[in-house]
Amino acid sequence: MKCVQCQSERLVYDAKAVDYFDMAMKRPLKLELDSNPDAWLFKGTQAGELNASVCVDCGFVMFSMAKEDAEKLYRIQNAR
Repeated sequence: MKCVQCQSERLVYDAKAVDYFDMAMKRPLKLELDSNPDAWLFKGTQAGELNASVCVDCGFVMFSMAKEDAEKLYRIQNAR
């Protein structure tokens, strides 16, 4: 894999993107999509955890998620 910014092959893979909350506890960053976004409750939210790759040469960060999670979000988007 190459950096999309500078084409370098020097990348750090599978870095975890995290969010810190209440008393320095951490959780993974996620992308979410609602199957029923207009609902007041029970929106049918699905999420996928983000992983990051970082270019050593230019610092560009590329996010990715597990294929299964991406498929889940894709199905929700196309069912709307």
